[in-house]
Amino acid sequence: MTNTGPDSALIQRLSAGATRLSDYGPQLTVEFDAHQFQDARVVWRNTDWLASCGVDAKDSNTLGKLDEWLVDDFAYATPSDGLLPGTLGTRSQRFQADRYGNPVGSDSGGSGRVGIRGEFHVKGCGSTPLVGKNTSWMHSHGCLWMEEAIREAIYSRIASKFFPHSSLPVVAIIDTGVHFIHFGHGGEQIVGARRAMVVRPNFLRPASFQRSIMFGTAGTADSDQYLDALRVRGVVQRFASDAASRGSTTFEDVADLFIKLAEQVGSGWAHRLSHDFLASNLTIRGELVDFGGFRAVPTWRRADYFGREFFQLGLSLDSLSFFLRKYSGTGFSVPEKDSLKARMRSASERSFRAIASSVMGDTLREGVSLPSEFVDAAWASFNEQQDGAWEAGQGHVDGRRVLWPGAAGPGLFPIDQPGSASLAEMVDQARISCARLNINSCAAQRWLRPKRLWYRESVLRLCRQLSDFDSVTAPRYQDRLDSFIRVMAARY
Repeated sequence: MTNTGPDSALIQRLSAGATRLSDYGPQLTVEFDAHQFQDARVVWRNTDWLASCGVDAKDSNTLGKLDEWLVDDFAYATPSDGLLPGTLGTRSQRFQADRYGNPVGSDSGGSGRVGIRGEFHVKGCGSTPLVGKNTSWMHSHGCLWMEEAIREAIYSRIASKFFPHSSLPVVAIIDTGVHFIHFGHGGEQIVGARRAMVVRPNFLRPASFQRSIMFGTAGTADSDQYLDALRVRGVVQRFASDAASRGSTTFEDVADLFIKLAEQVGSGWAHRLSHDFLASNLTIRGELVDFGGFRAVPTWRRADYFGREFFQLGLSLDSLSFFLRKYSGTGFSVPEKDSLKARMRSASERSFRAIASSVMGDTLREGVSLPSEFVDAAWASFNEQQDGAWEAGQGHVDGRRVLWPGAAGPGLFPIDQPGSASLAEMVDQARISCARLNINSCAAQRWLRPKRLWYRESVLRLCRQLSDFDSVTAPRYQDRLDSFIRVMAARY
């Protein structure tokens, strides 16, 4: 098959912001072969991102060539039990999976469903060689469901709008043309979820600095553990080389990264948007990536990862500091952890306060600023709710309505329990402050009210409605999907 996709100059513009993973040593990735889906097609393109790269997103000829390139280069998967015979063609491509670790160890050696090709990668390419033997099915099947792909596109756009250091963009969604197939106890065929793929620019994770100490073989020069150690050493030494080229003997890039991540955390707190700040779900530029756990939460109370971000970041900082010291060699100093953690706390508070003070910027008259007591009250309310009970679940318990819709569980916080009206009190505080200045308080109220349509359960339900067979195969599905993603990302 002849590839008549976009020319090399256009591909070079698209890959301008991608990380060259080959710069960090040969042990960072492992190769594997995958075969092309027979009926794959592009169902969504990030035309805003394409336009920012200088692509005419309204030119049908250009978009047609991009679609052909995306399918020809990325619509591949490794064989699996969930694919019927003939689903994959004979055409194959060589991909790479990136190795990375975990502060407390992991059964996997890195990306379990991501295949790298050139300056981009595809998520949902089937199981890679880095899936561990004891890894759970959820993290080893290698698939990406269509509803996951749509959620990824929505939440990455939301994060790029509400977080100061943005998110990794989703370039496109590819429909594989197949569903996951499994078989019942009687041998009957059961059609599962629709499989999809997302294409994104390459990036380096903070987890690339961490070992994966429970994966694979050990004890020989070609063992998984030995190669994993070489991988971490190669990444650290590349960072040391970059620092030395600037005449520096400190890893200020690492300190800058964690300050950026703290600013991301503060913004998430302010907007009540929760992301799991694991080292594998971030880039070394501070961007958010992989949005399986992303969600809006209704209040400032601790729940799931919301309020635990600094625990996760602390583990990552301790781990990175250890390996930076171990592999950088003499003459390099590592940021002092306690001092850096204090700076991170201050950065997160500044980020929160900046949002609280600017949330009404468009409604203020020139020379008039929102009283500082509103910002102070917002920060105090956040801390008060964080110190309260942990919201361990969602739904209804004993007939009482609780704050999150969804599955019930122990330790729920009923909506009528004392202290649950803190955000309502904040709305009243905004009205009082704005009335004194004779300005509109709608912006503050909009900021403080729950973003219900961005709750994970709400987004999941709507994405599933767009992921069934009838929806995906309906006429003008691409237009409908594009409108849905745009509308969902712009709700608040």
